[in-house]
Amino acid sequence: MKQYDIRLAKVPQPPKDCTGEPVMLTDATIQERLDKVLRGMKSRGFEQLVVYGDAEHCGNFQYLMGYFTRFEESLLVLDADGTAHFVLGNENLNKASKARIPGQAVHVSLFSLPNQPNRADKPLRTLLEEAGIAPGRRIGIAGWKHFTSRILDNRQLFDVPFYIVEAVREIAGTDGTVVNA
Repeated sequence: MKQYDIRLAKVPQPPKDCTGEPVMLTDATIQERLDKVLRGMKSRGFEQLVVYGDAEHCGNFQYLMGYFTRFEESLLVLDADGTAHFVLGNENLNKASKARIPGQAVHVSLFSLPNQPNRADKPLRTLLEEAGIAPGRRIGIAGWKHFTSRILDNRQLFDVPFYIVEAVREIAGTDGTVVNA
């Protein structure tokens, strides 16, 4: 059996590796991020990118929006020309004006917490069409997980709620393509 020499000793506090002051994201940084995403869309042949976010999986959404989704789900629908729509539930609708990229909000109460007032005037498909998702397009859906299966088609694995993937596929139709981005 291996022997260890373990001692309790007082050691100096390690030096701080940062100032403790928050580093604010500049408009130039957000623009650089948007440009990178648009270039990535072009290189993959995407006409649209649907970016999913929720409270636990908000990194991709926050990367461009500059804030994270609270309590619920949200989508950023980004066209290849940079046009953006923010698909937000009740609790996040007031955050649309805080987005770091320009765009229009679409209210989808299905993305809200349970038992919230429900906007029942239109189905999800119609509201996603209002957010710019259109038939016949090549659409990427970005969730939060990077799939690396060697036996499955990673482009057809989605880590986004099925009802959202299903609605996007219905809109895209047989002339469109929906893949994991």
